[in-house]
Amino acid sequence: MGANPEETYVVRAGIDLERYDPNMDGSEIRERYGIKEDDSVLFFMGWLYDFSGLKEVATELSKIADEKPNIKLLIVGDGDAFDDLQRIREEYHLENQIILTGKQPYESIPSFIASSDVCLLPAYNNETMRDIVPIKLYKYMAMGKPVITTKLPGVMKESGEGRGLYMWISQRML
Repeated sequence: MGANPEETYVVRAGIDLERYDPNMDGSEIRERYGIKEDDSVLFFMGWLYDFSGLKEVATELSKIADEKPNIKLLIVGDGDAFDDLQRIREEYHLENQIILTGKQPYESIPSFIASSDVCLLPAYNNETMRDIVPIKLYKYMAMGKPVITTKLPGVMKESGEGRGLYMWISQRML
């Protein structure tokens, strides 16, 4: 576009590192939602698509809920799957383990990430998700959080193996 290539640097994915600070304290969020210090928090943020994989995560959590009551699934966002997630929470009596906050102000998102232990991007490998790298992955990693994600081609192309992402494949999501 006319810029001198020797003086140009392309930032592939930019994150405001002052806003997404790995040293941020998430204790206020944990306190607000009744999350104890010894609880382990799995976190997702964003639009809750039916193909987001969150219903599957919630259902799997129900299978270990009695054995691992200290695992919490904290979901920030709204969308198509919200009602189904509420139904799963009620049907499997996971009111103490699945926390659905609905939409939250953009400014509060770093505090929610800070409150978590592991961040999630479960998603079906479909036309919508196949070749993208959601910005949430960069936000999660900027805050020093480990990430569990479905092994999506776009994510793999961008990050490769062993870059702070743990790839997870569910047979239902292939």
